[in-house]
Amino acid sequence: MRSIKVMATLYFGLLLMSLMDTCLADPVVWLDDNVTLAGRDIYYVSTVQNETGKTFSSDITAFLTSEITQSLKREGMTVLDNQDAPRGSITIDSRLIDYEAGSAAKRWLLPGAGTTLCVIRSILVDDKSGKTIGEIVVSSSVSAGGLFSIGAENSVPKDVAQEIAKKISELVKKK
Repeated sequence: MRSIKVMATLYFGLLLMSLMDTCLADPVVWLDDNVTLAGRDIYYVSTVQNETGKTFSSDITAFLTSEITQSLKREGMTVLDNQDAPRGSITIDSRLIDYEAGSAAKRWLLPGAGTTLCVIRSILVDDKSGKTIGEIVVSSSVSAGGLFSIGAENSVPKDVAQEIAKKISELVKKK
């Protein structure tokens, strides 16, 4: 009877650990020393470029472009088409550095196998000068969770896009 309790406790502990194994790494944020984004809330989001060297079954770059745009709008930023963007706005030029859709079934069988991963590097360009004024690198992954992590191929990139928008919003609000 005791071994059943130990096994149940162990299984429940592993289940809780696997449910909490989503990792959004601390973003790396660089902003030129002479630049502030305070009050600069007009942006253009260029189409995310795939720099992974891989092809994907879904259009992950279009999904990420849309998610970054929507996340910026939720943060209170104005996002315009490039032709509508006034001089002095900021272009967000993002690159998909790494992406793995992963597999919930593989994560269920062996945590770590079937990891979903997304890494994006967003370059901030001042439209007035054409110069790079900052960069934000964000990564997120899900490496365990099995059936509880179904849909991570969408939720992980969405988390990355939201984190990019959050960091930009923090820079805009920074005094």
